[in-house]
Amino acid sequence: MKTMKLIKERNLVRKNWREMDLRVALCYPNKYHIGMSSFTIHLIPHLFNSRNNVVCERVFLPYTKAQPTSIESNQPLKNFDLIGFSVQFETDYPHIVKMLLDSFIPPYARERDGKEYPLVIGGGPCISANPEPIADFFDLLVVGDIEPVLDKIIDHCLKFKNPRNRLNELLDMPGVYLPSLNQDTIKSVWVNEMDNILHPLQQIVPLVERKDKVSLAFGKTFLMEISRGCSHGCRFCLIGYTNRPYRERSLSVLEKIVDKGIELTGVKKISLIGAAISDYKRLEDLCWYIVNSGLNLSLSSLRADRVTPSLIEAIASSGQQSIALAPETGTNKLRYCTKKQMTNDDIARAAEIAAEYGIHHLKLYYLIGLPNEEESDLKGIIEQAKEISQFKFKRGISLSINPFVPKAHTPFQWDPQPPLEILREKKRFLESALRKFAPKIALKFLDFRWGKIQALLSRGDRHLSEVIKTVAERHITLGSWRKALSEANIKLEEYLNRFSLYDEMPWDHILLNFRRASLIKERMLVVKGK
Repeated sequence: MKTMKLIKERNLVRKNWREMDLRVALCYPNKYHIGMSSFTIHLIPHLFNSRNNVVCERVFLPYTKAQPTSIESNQPLKNFDLIGFSVQFETDYPHIVKMLLDSFIPPYARERDGKEYPLVIGGGPCISANPEPIADFFDLLVVGDIEPVLDKIIDHCLKFKNPRNRLNELLDMPGVYLPSLNQDTIKSVWVNEMDNILHPLQQIVPLVERKDKVSLAFGKTFLMEISRGCSHGCRFCLIGYTNRPYRERSLSVLEKIVDKGIELTGVKKISLIGAAISDYKRLEDLCWYIVNSGLNLSLSSLRADRVTPSLIEAIASSGQQSIALAPETGTNKLRYCTKKQMTNDDIARAAEIAAEYGIHHLKLYYLIGLPNEEESDLKGIIEQAKEISQFKFKRGISLSINPFVPKAHTPFQWDPQPPLEILREKKRFLESALRKFAPKIALKFLDFRWGKIQALLSRGDRHLSEVIKTVAERHITLGSWRKALSEANIKLEEYLNRFSLYDEMPWDHILLNFRRASLIKERMLVVKGK
């Protein structure tokens, strides 16, 4: 099997393998251009490589049929002492198994016991929510932020020749989940003070042309994490619950990060990273500091009720021509049911400001199939899109419409995902009504069949591990998923139907920064229309 083709990069970190006591491969279970757009892929190698006797190299899912090897030195996974996976999305689960199989490493942790294989660990939002569908593939999982436990894991690996045989010594460590051992509860860990943790400054920049298949979606940019967590608690949102509490870096620290980061990377663009960017207390000041430094600016989705003329003027002045808002629903009633507490007037006003201050394209995110959704809520999406389309956006507006996916540790974790035929009926209704407004309004729907797979994995348990392995061994397609589920005699609907509020859930042993009773209380408020 061929190895991956090396990619030319600026600020590549290479260390002498012979002088290193611990060799770490950080794997992103998807393609290079997707993984390198993730802040995690810049942060974690930076944290590992801050230790003089540790080397951390990046590994991605190959573009062609090739053995996964590290970008830095083309080393195969089996040559590393520790393999870490950053697990951001459920649909990447088969990629994890495929990368191990293609590296001649048994995917199940129990198959690696007593043998000279690397220690395999994982972390990320999917792990903090519900790790059970993939738990059997890992020796160790990190629940929560990596910083509080990283040095302890490194020290453990350095202490023993085969650290897997002594994992029980980490049994009582908060934030560490050992799937092979019987742990009643696993407490998450998080960083309290963001000004005191490392931020990667000398970030790696791909030296490729814009049209190259490995070029990043946002081009050559410096990723700057301004905050973690979210304080809103939207009832459908995973990050709003798994990554509590909301924390942010101070403006003075961020200004220093901007100056030094640009000096060390040579790029001219800053991308702000955070689950709730609009909540940053001094966002306008930060944006104007970036713009006045002669830099371009990129932000992800903004809360409509936080949009101001000054903020949009700064964004437009930096050269960004498109922004995204997330109304989620078309009516105030359903939006308040989800605890997305903003109004249609807030959304229309934000769109008007964006058009007035030079934004060329507006993207709107919606969910369909939410609990308590009625036909009037779909009509609300249509009316909202029609109203916003009257504003003058040179490149129009686009609606990204996805199916509701019940997520672990949210008040909607017990709710069913609507059947495929119902979702398709809703899609036809929206398409029919909005077709007459093309090309002013562009529609994009996630394939609802993949939404079903995402919901399956979001609420799944360890019975799914063999299905995931089977899919990984074949082409990772919807057909492979259907066939693998059938062969395992698993009915998809069993994982997608409604659960009782008092059912035992696969992820109940994961303890986050709130009580399960608070989720039940939130769900009961929905019943009361609050």
